[in-house]
Amino acid sequence: MASVEKRVRNGRTAWLARWREPGGRTLTRSFVKRSEADDYLDSIRHSLRAGAYVDPTAGRVTVGDWSQQ
Repeated sequence: MASVEKRVRNGRTAWLARWREPGGRTLTRSFVKRSEADDYLDSIRHSLRAGAYVDPTAGRVTVGDWSQQ
């Protein structure tokens, strides 16, 4: 499941791309243009179908974890 939603805050328009990863968690990412959000979701859908999906937050390391290493 994936969708694009328009949000207006303080006179600024943002397009939110929402998708659900295989584990069931819903993720969002914002874009300035709707076409950018649609293109991003197309790439997410393709990687989900191909079985090559990688969680965008998988590479993030907290400062605490990094300092212990």
